[in-house]
Amino acid sequence: MSDSVVEMMHEYKKWQNAYKKNLGTKWTETGKVFTNDFGGWLRPDTFSRWFRSFCKEHHFDKVHVHTLRHTAATIMIMNNIPLKVVSQRLGHTSTTVTNDIYTHVIQRADEMAAEALDLSLFSKKKKDKSE
Repeated sequence: MSDSVVEMMHEYKKWQNAYKKNLGTKWTETGKVFTNDFGGWLRPDTFSRWFRSFCKEHHFDKVHVHTLRHTAATIMIMNNIPLKVVSQRLGHTSTTVTNDIYTHVIQRADEMAAEALDLSLFSKKKKDKSE
């Protein structure tokens, strides 16, 4: 996890400890970070339902929980994170799986790399020709 996420988790844990203290004996200690309102296990669909409601309230059409995963993968690829690292973070069995799913993103990243090289190497020549 990044330093920012670790810091957010520490802040959340502080909040949870204060919340837990207010509940007293009503709190069930599971040792989990994300729990229901009384410390118990979350149902598998709890976050999905909350996320759907959040997206609807904020007018994020066609955004699903899995969209977050694709966004994270796209950001990593577009920031030149090695495909092996992206694949591992996504839990894919191989880079082939990642490559097959994100081919369009990888192609766009390659186009951007070519454009960056072109700009870096030939911008002065192009500028001189236009003068």
